[in-house]
Amino acid sequence: MMEDIKISYPTPDDLSSVIRDYIHKGDLMNFLHSRGVFYSSIKRDSLSRMTAYMLYGYPQLEELRRMAHNQSSKSILTGFSLTSEKEFDFASIYSDYRSHHASSDKDYLFKAIQKQKTDDGEEVYKGEVIYRSKKAGRIEFIKEEKHDITFIARQTGEKTWLIEVDGNKSGDGKEVQKMIQKIVKEQSVKVNSLTLEGLDGNKPIIFFDRLAKEGMNEEWTIKDVTRITIRRPIIEETEEDEDATEISDEHLQGIKQAILDGKDLRENKFVKSSEKDGYIFSSMTYNFCEKSSQRHIFIRAEFKGNPKIFEVVLEDAGETMPDPNKQDPKLTIVQSNISNLSDKENFKLRSLFWQNARKIYMEVLSAKSTVKN
Repeated sequence: MMEDIKISYPTPDDLSSVIRDYIHKGDLMNFLHSRGVFYSSIKRDSLSRMTAYMLYGYPQLEELRRMAHNQSSKSILTGFSLTSEKEFDFASIYSDYRSHHASSDKDYLFKAIQKQKTDDGEEVYKGEVIYRSKKAGRIEFIKEEKHDITFIARQTGEKTWLIEVDGNKSGDGKEVQKMIQKIVKEQSVKVNSLTLEGLDGNKPIIFFDRLAKEGMNEEWTIKDVTRITIRRPIIEETEEDEDATEISDEHLQGIKQAILDGKDLRENKFVKSSEKDGYIFSSMTYNFCEKSSQRHIFIRAEFKGNPKIFEVVLEDAGETMPDPNKQDPKLTIVQSNISNLSDKENFKLRSLFWQNARKIYMEVLSAKSTVKN
């Protein structure tokens, strides 16, 4: 049985080391700004030391721990499929493992799987897993962290199931995948995920291009592409994504316009040049607008981690309103209201996008790869 992690108040020196070595500066500055603390032109060592000597309550320490463990404040949806050459019932396999083997498993805490019905009347199973992660080093404050993850399992055929994982860290999806592989290994069930490594040639850009057109359903339309990253081919096994490069505004505008005009991105001059130089497109952030309500959502689609597994994050949601700085009421802005979005609706939007992405991925994966020069 997994025991609770006991947290002791860190010394200023330990907290300074954690802030310096594990927390991104941008996240730290946002943390300080939200508390009315502003620094400018300050070196990282000085920033870490001055931040560490402030007095924090338990909620603030928990937030610093979350940032140190690279846990996102936004939910991250990943997923994978289970397939077999014979019929199987994943819900029964999971429940049987939980009843007879889970108590001796020190890495995971398994919650009961529960049958539910979606708003569309579909029957699914909701499960919850808690696992413990560890960081190397002597600092007790961040040595261990618990992750509470939910997953949805739906049967898509007599020999296939689909698993969607809702976590707050890129590694959560892979952790649940590893856990389920352990459970089904005696049942001749295969686990299949959406990886960047599986897309060769120009397939990554074809995949992201189609996501702009088909990522949501007919009730939504693409309005913008706000961010794109490319990377060199993966050479070394690493969890970090420091090899990813964000495309500059100059080239982003051309790609964005090509998508909005419905043109084939493979014909874009920068895309062709990037592919020729060995770069792979690894993420895009899309702005979709709901036709009936003019509601906007900003969805990041990204291959991340090792292997680079596909994940979906709802970066923001907003509504179109008249621009208060303009006299013409037809000139509008999109005002963020993601905080008003329920967890259920947040998951529903990401799930729709991920399931469409999986369908596109399988079609692109099976197509013949070509590279245009």
